[in-house]
Amino acid sequence: MDYELRVIIEKVSIANQATIHRENIGAFGIKKPKSILDLGLRHTEQISLLTQLQNFLLAEQSILIDPGFTECPKCGEKISKNGFLKSIFHAVFSDHKLRLQKHRCKNPDCNWQSTPTTHTFFGTDTHPDLVKLQCEQGVLNSYRMAETYLAKLNCQRRSVNNHVQIRMITNQIGERLSDWNKIPPSPSEIGVTHQLIVRVEGESILLKGKQRAEVMLGRISKGDDLATESDHKNDASYVMSAINDQQLTMKTYLLNAAFRQGLDIGTHVFAITDGTRNSWEVVSALQSHCQKLELILDWFHICKKFVRVRQGLNLVLTNGLKRAQSILWQGYANDALYVLASIQSEIIDETKLLQIRELREYLQMNLNYLANYAVKDQTNMPYMSDVADFHLEDCLRERHRKQKKMQWTQEGVHNILQIRAMMASHEWTDRFLELIDLAPAIELL
Repeated sequence: MDYELRVIIEKVSIANQATIHRENIGAFGIKKPKSILDLGLRHTEQISLLTQLQNFLLAEQSILIDPGFTECPKCGEKISKNGFLKSIFHAVFSDHKLRLQKHRCKNPDCNWQSTPTTHTFFGTDTHPDLVKLQCEQGVLNSYRMAETYLAKLNCQRRSVNNHVQIRMITNQIGERLSDWNKIPPSPSEIGVTHQLIVRVEGESILLKGKQRAEVMLGRISKGDDLATESDHKNDASYVMSAINDQQLTMKTYLLNAAFRQGLDIGTHVFAITDGTRNSWEVVSALQSHCQKLELILDWFHICKKFVRVRQGLNLVLTNGLKRAQSILWQGYANDALYVLASIQSEIIDETKLLQIRELREYLQMNLNYLANYAVKDQTNMPYMSDVADFHLEDCLRERHRKQKKMQWTQEGVHNILQIRAMMASHEWTDRFLELIDLAPAIELL
């Protein structure tokens, strides 16, 4: 005996459960699957079924869309219905046309007519879930790669998902996040924490026109229970900036994020940076807003530089580097520099000579920020970034460096970084919905 499954949509009166309309939107034969391809619905079939369901629902919803006209907005006379206008609506996986009621003025001298569209009613013709998906793909991939991915996801190319639109929407959302980061938190958002851990790192990137921009990343987390800080990684706030304004934007972002995490005049701040001049300058913005600002050169970045120099060296020099690193770990910075100088005098290779010279200069430049890392480790005090943290190098490699031919503008990079920072902070979903709510007339495409 043969069977089939039918997908039926019914419009039912809630009051008396009477069926107003009933429609079959799909029928699927039940057969023994010969391969795994026969299990369930194929990708295109799922999209097709969802599109039909959306069409049915949208047809009913569009009847209820009312502009609220009771009289002519131009002359005040009575108005009458004037047919319908089809207006585009972009859902997450499909495109539709809503049938919207038109109106006209009865006054022959006025002749006013309404031209209702999805955009005039809702401020946009694109569903926020699709906009969010476009932003996420736009900041993780090139805009053209994002276009290709969305076409595969939808089983077809859609004009709303072309790379120009994705770039436009990514920039618009990034700009709104940038503006939000500049706003000091309200009193209701501010708590008080006794200890904050602030990590800052920076890197220079190449822009369009062969100009360079200093990209900065900051991570702010509560440190009241330092021994269990790793258990609260999702509570950390990230801020990023690529604006060349003597780091004023980055300082503002970092300060506002620190306030949201509980920065107070009685807070002890552990500021851990990668040692660049701008990173120390950025964290200095917290100095007058806390009880103590303790500056520490990040052991994570120190180790990375030692590993880079150690690669390719003979056993004797490698052991010497390990000894220098161990001495530095114990807090004897000057002794470690002396050992590095001795190793440098024995290196012949120009590349390795340059690397160890850069390592010595790096440590010498940050001599005042080198700590007794062994003691800090024993007392559960912060002194380094975690390998699992969201790092600037990872972000740039994913989106900036792997796109070799990409011509970046400073504003474009900055806007992308705002979205990446919100994602890393695990605030992206909630913050995105707030952006939509805060901008009823936002033109999203």
